Amino acid sequence: MRGVVAEAEGYVGSGPVSIRFHYDQGDEFFALWLGSTMTYSGAMWAGPDDDLRTAQLRKLDYLANQARAGGARRVLDIGCGWGSMLRRLAEAHGVQQALGITLSEAQVAYVEADREGDPRIEARLQDWRTFEPEAPFDAIVSLGTIEHFAGIGAPEAERAAVYRELFERCRAWLPRGGRLVIQTMAQGHAPLDRRAWRDLRLVLTKIYPNAGPPWLRELVAGCAGLFEIVLLRNDRLDYVPTLMAWRRNLRANRERAVELVGEEMVDVHERFFTGLARHFMLGQAEMLRLTFSAL
Repeated sequence: MRGVVAEAEGYVGSGPVSIRFHYDQGDEFFALWLGSTMTYSGAMWAGPDDDLRTAQLRKLDYLANQARAGGARRVLDIGCGWGSMLRRLAEAHGVQQALGITLSEAQVAYVEADREGDPRIEARLQDWRTFEPEAPFDAIVSLGTIEHFAGIGAPEAERAAVYRELFERCRAWLPRGGRLVIQTMAQGHAPLDRRAWRDLRLVLTKIYPNAGPPWLRELVAGCAGLFEIVLLRNDRLDYVPTLMAWRRNLRANRERAVELVGEEMVDVHERFFTGLARHFMLGQAEMLRLTFSAL
């Protein structure tokens, strides 16, 4: 593993440079394959007749309901992306203030333009490690974000400290009984074969420098004494049709994608979608949906 992670220098956390390396390639490129919701995390599929939009909205509603966000005054989205959860919280769940934080300037600009002056929705360029909210939140959500917080090759103690700080900060921002809901890729328990190691090298050098999905045990340890785990789901197979839908969309829009980011980057993304889908199918990666209640 050390030889693989050495290609992506630095260990703990992706940081602004790594986040912008990936997410600031341009909104139009991502829109070509993410679809109309602009949601960059695994969807929730009900069957083969589902389409990507329906499956993504089902996921957003599931997580919002787990957060008990209906009619909430303030909800925080850590790593808000292009604002799909923020929009859903405000428009479908009646949240009065849906605040998102991200390290991507492009995403902040997108959310601010897309919200069309809706005062309920806001995105800020802010690191969760230095974020100091003006008031507590009723609930916190985070979708497809915490896999960027601790590098895969980081010493165990450093990774543990990152997750502990995350839970400590979230607990300080919530009342007793407040919900924290996380969806994240996680490291699976099936062994990695040679092809999987090649896929990992591609991810760490071309897609997400320094990223490292957590182990479930790291999250359990990190929340101890701060949160109770109310519900845990491993929906790894939901990521497979999500990735295949993204790949189909990218292929259908390949000519424009090449114009935007170049042929090499388009090829890298196709390989990324295919390889990651294989990881989920084989159990080499998991997709966890966790509901926490503040103690």
